[in-house]
Amino acid sequence: MNLSPRLLLTIVVLLLALFLPPTVARGQGGEQPLTALTAPSTASTPSDDFVITVKTDNEGTSSNTQFTIPTTGGGYNYNVDCDDDGVNEATGLTGNYICNYATAGTYTVRIKDNS
Repeated sequence: MNLSPRLLLTIVVLLLALFLPPTVARGQGGEQPLTALTAPSTASTPSDDFVITVKTDNEGTSSNTQFTIPTTGGGYNYNVDCDDDGVNEATGLTGNYICNYATAGTYTVRIKDNS
């Protein structure tokens, strides 16, 4: 049986894909086996919340103890928990909001849908 080089290469690639474990690149350290990812628990935190970590003393429009949540246009209706403690600092927001902190630092902000 005489196989073309292109067909032979296709067969080899398919066999490699079937029998080699999947890996994911990790920069300078080489590759690590790809493992299943699990979603965070949704028991207390809805998966559609937008959660970010902010550093208040970065350059920007607010002071070094504030973080501004900017909006553009309309149609917003959201709640904000500025320190991710489970208590909303503001609810039913339709525009920009500024989280205020006692000291400059790094904080976790949770933005939730209010509809």
